[in-house]
This record gives sequence, structure tokens and C-alpha cells, in this order.
Amino acid sequence: MNKMATGTLLALLLVAATLMVAVLAGPSSSAGKGGGKSVAACNDRIDNDGDGLIDLADPGCTDKKDNDEYNAPAIYCGDGVCNGAETCSSCSADCGVCDSCSDTDFGTNIYVQGTVSGALDGSPYSYADQCTDASTLTEYYCIAGHAYTDTWSCQTNTTSVCSNGACV
Repeated sequence: MNKMATGTLLALLLVAATLMVAVLAGPSSSAGKGGGKSVAACNDRIDNDGDGLIDLADPGCTDKKDNDEYNAPAIYCGDGVCNGAETCSSCSADCGVCDSCSDTDFGTNIYVQGTVSGALDGSPYSYADQCTDASTLTEYYCIAGHAYTDTWSCQTNTTSVCSNGACV
């Protein structure tokens, strides 16, 4: 073998050895970044979540060390989901109608026919005070936004008859 062939063979062996070392070492994701550390998603100059915003400009990033650009979905009234700080009073579109009660005779007043009305579990209701017989009254009233009922006897010192939902 002549000197030129020996030199060529040595060069080929050197190239082959270099390629084998590179293949065995595998790809390096931290090439040029020093120390083998990976860069956090919120500091890599890449739009990792595809929303068009990069790193700290992305609302999903809290700081440069944050490794997730994911943006939590916005919470707004009218999206069909009762969540976050939404309540029936702040967002009835998502959370439904609040329980409520109003009384036209302003509470337990057996001498005036009244009607309670409102909503319970999202469904409207209305109940009028009524006579269950000639001397017994079913009286509706409200406490803390809810309707209640009591039965009263109209036979007192001043009345004795129930008529049209009131003791007379």
C-alpha cells in the first residue's frame, strides 16, 4: 500500500469514527446554550401554544421560568357555564335565576289576602292565600327569599270566617 492510499484510508477511518461518535451521542437540544439545560417555554422565543403570542407577552406565562404557555379559557357571562366568581345574581344567563320570594301582604297577615311569588331552583311560582274551609286559612309568606306556609284558624275574638283568602 502506498503512502497516498494509507493517508486516504486514515482520513476515512477518522471521518467514520467521528460520525459514529455523533450518532451514539444523539441530537443535542441544548447545543449552543451551555450546560445542557433546556430553556423554559416562556423564555425560548417560540409560540409554544399557537396563540400568536411569544414568551412573556403570552398571558399563559407568569415569568421566564414558567414552562407552560397554556392560556386558561376566559370566563365570561353568557358562555353557558356557571364558573369562577359567577353567581345567579351576577350572571343568571349561566347560573340560572336566583331563588326569590315577594309577598303582596308583606308577611303573615291573616286579615288581607296576599300572594307570594318568585323563583325556586330556576322555576317561577305564585301562591295566593286561600281558605281551606269556612274557618281555616292557608297563609303564605316569605323568609330569606323562600316561600313558607302556615295554617290559621279564623275563629278569634275579632273574626270567625275565612273568605277570599282572608279571615274576616
